[in-house]
Amino acid sequence: MAVPADILAVKRPLNTVVVDHGGDGRKRFAVLARKESVHRPGKSSSPRNGKVVGHIIGGKYVPLDSMSLAAQGSVTLSYGVSALLHKLMSGVFRELLDVFSINDALSIMVLIDARIKRPNIPIIEVQEVFRSSYASVYWRGAPVSKNSLYSLITRLGESYYRRLDFCKLHIANLSIKDQLVVLDEAHRKNPTEDPTLADYTLRPQRYDEFEEHDFFTLYAYSAVLGEPVCLDTYLGDYDEITVPGVASLMEKYGLTNALIFNDGQF
Repeated sequence: MAVPADILAVKRPLNTVVVDHGGDGRKRFAVLARKESVHRPGKSSSPRNGKVVGHIIGGKYVPLDSMSLAAQGSVTLSYGVSALLHKLMSGVFRELLDVFSINDALSIMVLIDARIKRPNIPIIEVQEVFRSSYASVYWRGAPVSKNSLYSLITRLGESYYRRLDFCKLHIANLSIKDQLVVLDEAHRKNPTEDPTLADYTLRPQRYDEFEEHDFFTLYAYSAVLGEPVCLDTYLGDYDEITVPGVASLMEKYGLTNALIFNDGQF
């Protein structure tokens, strides 16, 4: 079917051809890329068409990609939480860069952003939250596929000394007033039920060997900033381990100005 002259006159990419598919639909006039030309001895060349790259619609060439919402990506991004996080934690990001690779630092910030918005978010949904918010602008280039994030979490769990170095660096960078640190603890009498952080951090080969012992986590946070700065998990008799644990935590992380706070246990 012959293509009308006014359609052929519409400006379109070079090496393309217009094909009339007939009918009255908006995609009647398709623009196809020239794929190749076949030359046979004694005969004129025979061009072959490739894939559709767009359409002539309303007297204008419309690229195929621009007709798809998926190709456009998110045009409306959630702003508030990501913007506030970017402002408040820019210093933390710089500290992460001093200890971790740039990709790991970016992915850690993406995880922080996602879990502040949705504390129990599954890893497989982090990428969607990232793409629909300004986190995709602030932490552009971060590896956010589920495999990348699972790998990151595994490596963080195995990198004890890097975690230690980061906590020490963060505490060292706190101002004098921000170093007013509160120490508190959380412990369990029966670690065989409802697993906690302590169960995963320090697990004996057989729980029945430690029936008289507690698992407990001693943690510290800035009383001024209201944010955690470090933690450690201990196994042993609570009354015997707590005080030495406090001393060990303060020495390990360089806590020089700590206020010990506890609910009457010591």
